[in-house]
Amino acid sequence: MARLGSLVVVALALAAITPHTSAGGKPQGDIDFGRIVGGTPTSAKQFPWQLYVRIGTDGGTYVCGGSIISQTWAMSAAHCFTDGDPDDDEGFIVTATKITLFAGATNKYEVYSDPNVQINEFVESEFDEYVFINQDYMNDAWLNNDITIFKLKKPLTLTEYVQPIALATPDDFIPGKELTVSGWGRTSPSGSTSSILLYVAGLFLIPRSECKSYWGTDSITDNMICHKTSNKNTCGGDSGGPVITGSGNSNGPPYVQTGIVSWGSRTCDAYIPKVFVDVAKFRGWIDTTISKSSCPDRSSTCPKLAAQGKCKKAKVFNKCKASCAC
Repeated sequence: MARLGSLVVVALALAAITPHTSAGGKPQGDIDFGRIVGGTPTSAKQFPWQLYVRIGTDGGTYVCGGSIISQTWAMSAAHCFTDGDPDDDEGFIVTATKITLFAGATNKYEVYSDPNVQINEFVESEFDEYVFINQDYMNDAWLNNDITIFKLKKPLTLTEYVQPIALATPDDFIPGKELTVSGWGRTSPSGSTSSILLYVAGLFLIPRSECKSYWGTDSITDNMICHKTSNKNTCGGDSGGPVITGSGNSNGPPYVQTGIVSWGSRTCDAYIPKVFVDVAKFRGWIDTTISKSSCPDRSSTCPKLAAQGKCKKAKVFNKCKASCAC
């Protein structure tokens, strides 16, 4: 995953990073990675796809958001788990040493005592098997392709507090459409700590052209969507959390996840466009990654490998902790 210079501690702890500036129209000044400003408290029962994500690194423990996309898969932002300078030859690196996903959480201080919370934990040695950061993000020169998906070690039990969210299609991108964003980030621009409770706020999609006019043409790609409103915003701590559309009632469109909280202004001013990952653009990558991570059917695969003289190579099934016995 990626790092943005030595400011990764700010990026993960406060969801704020100072961007790298280039002559190509990259933003000048500070950017921030997601908190709910001007929102209201809610609960996991109202937003059962929400994840509370805790990231351990050598420099401390930080917080992001995430979403449940199936009983066995989850999603968040790539920048939550990485550090680096995109213009450095070394590029981006993974800095997380432990990642914990909490499903069904409302109060972040009660995640280990709340009976409705389900936990998946990944240590560094397990990342190759369970944590899938978009490789184009690692190789890109900006905050493009800011997406990570997780294969859950413990499949989730679906309850009224834990449910997956459907993913958007390109038809769900309509400027002016109302969005809903949720998370545990700071609730005021001047706040120094994140919210204890899950918060939610309503926002509106704006055209990419309007977003580019503020941030610069090279900063806003077709993999990004933007919002702006008069008195609400995301700011630090909500990075990786879901941005959804839909009404959730029988007479309206179903909830779908349109975006992932990515970046914006450190000052959290509502009039400054906030940038999200356009989930619809990554449907193909998500489907392919999930398909490739599936364990092979040994009953049909082993005979073919045996015929090729590869049957006893355990590495063929490393991801599945299995090998052909023949």
